[in-house]
Amino acid sequence: MFNEIKDLKTHNTIWFVYILFFILTSWGCIGYYVSESYKASIAAEERVRQSQEQVSQLTQTISNMDTVQASLQSYINQLEEENNSLLLEIEQLQEENAKMMIAAETLQKKIDEIPVVENNYAIINLTDDERQLLAEILALEAYDQPDCGQRAVVEVVFNRVLSAGWPNTVKSVIYDKGQFATVKYLDNPYNRPRDKEYKNIDWVLAHGSTILPSDYVFFATYKANGKDFIQIEDHYFAR
Repeated sequence: MFNEIKDLKTHNTIWFVYILFFILTSWGCIGYYVSESYKASIAAEERVRQSQEQVSQLTQTISNMDTVQASLQSYINQLEEENNSLLLEIEQLQEENAKMMIAAETLQKKIDEIPVVENNYAIINLTDDERQLLAEILALEAYDQPDCGQRAVVEVVFNRVLSAGWPNTVKSVIYDKGQFATVKYLDNPYNRPRDKEYKNIDWVLAHGSTILPSDYVFFATYKANGKDFIQIEDHYFAR
């Protein structure tokens, strides 16, 4: 009997140890799984946080892209406005150019209709000495006269050269008796022609008679010889 009781206690003790071991083992497994679950939860929360940060960054990037796109669209609109303005200016310039072309053609037609006037003085062979002599006489006769007045005096001299009733050289016209009273002052050292006199002589020789008719052969400071007087400043010119 005693041995049976002893065996029963031993048997119960063994079962108690088994149960205790099972409980401890279960708690260990539960603790392990709880720990792993906690770690997994922390990792999941970290991934969620990272995902949220990525979403936030992506959202900011999209917002920035929208801003850039808006700025780019604004710049494109500005360029389109400038392009339209330039196109309008080009059209206006083309219209003005067309008008100018028409005006130029009209002017050219009018120019073509103008009769060509030959230089009637082109046949005069003016030597250097005669040019110098004429410049000196011009300075004596019309020193204070404007260009048109000086050129008219030169035209009178050239008209005489080409006229049958007068000598046929500049020198002989100037020294013709009773015509130019100022010839006596040609030797005066103070009588020095300026560039103005030379330029007006050359201009008349190159362009012909542009101020007086070709038959005007008289001039004076008053109405003397001739007829149909034309006054230019201080001189009267006549045919």
